[in-house]
Amino acid sequence: MNKPATVRTQSAFLASRGAVLDGRSKSPLHFGDPSLELAAFSRSAALVSGAGASRMVHDGADALDLLHRLSTNDLLQLEPGRSALTVLTSERGRIIDVLNVACLREDRLLLLSESRSALPAVEWIERFTIIEDAAVRDVSGELAGFAVIGPAAPAVIRSAFDVELGPGDAVSPAGAPENTVLVASNWALNGGELTRVDVVTPASEAEATWDRLSAAGASPVGEQAFHAKRISRAVPFPGCELTTEINPLEAGLKSLISFTKGCYVGQEVVARLDTYDKLQKRLAQLEFDRDLPAGAELTADGKRAGKVTSVSPLPVSGKFLALGYVRRGYWDAGTKLQCGEATVTVREVPTG
Repeated sequence: MNKPATVRTQSAFLASRGAVLDGRSKSPLHFGDPSLELAAFSRSAALVSGAGASRMVHDGADALDLLHRLSTNDLLQLEPGRSALTVLTSERGRIIDVLNVACLREDRLLLLSESRSALPAVEWIERFTIIEDAAVRDVSGELAGFAVIGPAAPAVIRSAFDVELGPGDAVSPAGAPENTVLVASNWALNGGELTRVDVVTPASEAEATWDRLSAAGASPVGEQAFHAKRISRAVPFPGCELTTEINPLEAGLKSLISFTKGCYVGQEVVARLDTYDKLQKRLAQLEFDRDLPAGAELTADGKRAGKVTSVSPLPVSGKFLALGYVRRGYWDAGTKLQCGEATVTVREVPTG
């Protein structure tokens, strides 16, 4: 079964559960009231469709060692049943993808990505697979994915699967369909705390698994509330803040980098930027009082000061927020910038 067919099936059943779909991508925009959906992230647990995200399996005795040598975090400490977030970087230290690596067995890894396509990550890993006993493949069409995010996420998982999860756990719950995996992580990649559990299950079990999580207390949310929440917590996203033009330090992903593990692709560039404080721009949260388009230029006294990358579709706590990359000299909290006729205030990136 190919990926487009799986997405269409998932979109169809989400529509039957009340989702209002985007006319072009068929992704769920909302389930009736985006503002109430946004509140679920803070008050209980939000249930997010992962139809557009990517899932990969990396098999082989050398898979973990190879990925350790290709990405920013120390993966050699991973044991079966554990997971860690890491960044695939190019020779120039730019972001290829951000992966949540779940160690299922010593010779099998499950790789989770928010990117709509697994191809860049798969091709990058294959490029460096020479004599290693390792093979990576895209299983996004075979496995469906959902995320439960919020303070009640552990309670939802406990009710749905009778499993206690702690940060970094990667568990195949007893009694669940074969190839179902639960992966717990911290969604606030910049060092804050926001519990997230990714639920991966066979595509044929997607509808039943969604209903199981919903019955356990997770509130279905669409992309409008999802992106409003991630922007309010300054969580970067593929295609917006995470691109091949950006390095992990600029994106606020220092917590996903080990500076003691030794060499990986792009390590020298990333280490030099950190050691000598050479960043020329970094991710910032922006507050504004009128509509801003993603991609719009930020200026200060007529000079280029940065660019808007994501705009919240919903006000958060009465504020309109966006994310963007702001140049050195303008990124301090409280700095006033211009975006066309709008005044934009740089805010401190939340870390708690």
